Amino acid sequence: MSNFIITDYAIDLSKQSLTVSDVYDNQAILQSVENILLTIPGERVFEPEFGSELMTTVFKNINAQSGERLLDSLIASINKWEPRVTVLSKDCKLYLNPRENSLTIYISFIINKSYAKSVYSKKLSF
Repeated sequence: MSNFIITDYAIDLSKQSLTVSDVYDNQAILQSVENILLTIPGERVFEPEFGSELMTTVFKNINAQSGERLLDSLIASINKWEPRVTVLSKDCKLYLNPRENSLTIYISFIINKSYAKSVYSKKLSF
């Protein structure tokens, strides 16, 4: 097996070559919302509270009342972990389909920097 060493470039570590900035692209924010919703709290070592209870409740018996509580907790998780958006709670929906054993989530939000409205939607079958 050969080892390759690239020496045709140099990095000046004394300069601030990387800057901290937020990405406000709709696709990046949708991916972030999905990461929040599909991560179980305690799954990440350095952020044990990060995530939502969605994946822990998928196999539980969900009815209208527990579905409302679940939707409220998902909205709270996004509000806590995604500061680039404002969730439009009144426009958020959670649909249960017992015949298909599925759950569909719609989370509406406004991207704070551009004031653009977006919707995260996800259908989970269990």
